[in-house]
Amino acid sequence: MVYKSTREKSKAHEQYIEGKLDIRRTPNSGATTFKKGDLEDELSLFECKTKMNETKSFSIKKEELDKIRQEAIARSKSFQFYIFNYGNITENYVVMELRDFELLYEAYKEMLNNMESE
Repeated sequence: MVYKSTREKSKAHEQYIEGKLDIRRTPNSGATTFKKGDLEDELSLFECKTKMNETKSFSIKKEELDKIRQEAIARSKSFQFYIFNYGNITENYVVMELRDFELLYEAYKEMLNNMESE
């Protein structure tokens, strides 16, 4: 698909992630005073970034990660995720803090152990 603008492609990317994770887009993609982040659910705040054209690199600034962390804290969210791709909206990667990954990984292992013991 050919996108006419960065905004149009960003919206398509957010809609793709929204459908994959069964979460909801925030109004105006987080550009309101009270609702920040691109997507959210009860526990998490998500920031989505895509490239207009396919590329081999993607740069993430620490200030972007700090910003979504502060927004998640302000909104009482347990997790914050930075989802990005290299221009293909169906091929995504997630950046999160190690402490969050540890919690999710331990919960996953516990779930598997519980399933095996049943």
